Amino acid sequence: MSADRDVAAMLFDACLTAGVDPEVAFGHLDDMDVAEYGRAIRESWFPADHLPRFMRSLSESIAAGRCLCPRCRAERGQP
Repeated sequence: MSADRDVAAMLFDACLTAGVDPEVAFGHLDDMDVAEYGRAIRESWFPADHLPRFMRSLSESIAAGRCLCPRCRAERGQP
């Protein structure tokens, strides 16, 4: 669990660095998302220094109605 908290802290800091609201972004991420981001960073699939750009992109997708999280898809009537 501590590793997931560390990843969540990295994502939170990335939001602040990118100038986006962490509450909005985290409202669209679940525990499994955080665990997978951690795995991707640990296994060098995704560079940690790209997190601010990613969090900005996520926030822009949410604002534009393009988010693919289960909650947003359900709200749009998609499976």
